[in-house]
Amino acid sequence: MFKRLALLFPALALSACVVVIGDDDADVHFDDEETVIHSTNKQHKHNFALSNRIEDAIRADQALQYADINVSNTGQAVTLHGEVFESSHIQHAVNIALADSETNTVSSRIILTIEK
Repeated sequence: MFKRLALLFPALALSACVVVIGDDDADVHFDDEETVIHSTNKQHKHNFALSNRIEDAIRADQALQYADINVSNTGQAVTLHGEVFESSHIQHAVNIALADSETNTVSSRIILTIEK
């Protein structure tokens, strides 16, 4: 048994597998894992709600009707992505994002395209 395990161990160590060797009578509790999964899902829903709320506000703004701006966030840190055709639209989009009470910081990755 141990010879087979010794032969398999190097291959398993290099793979993305988890091997558990132990007593069959051991109790396994998943309470902590479920808490982590629940917490992660709750944070994901919160991020999604904040991003959607800011995107809706940007799309509803007449000054930004031709802008192509998407929003992502991690917690209260918001990042704006996309393209605008007037430099003032970047600051305007940032101001809309900052107006949300849950926004702490805003980073702009908006590209300004100027046509000749």
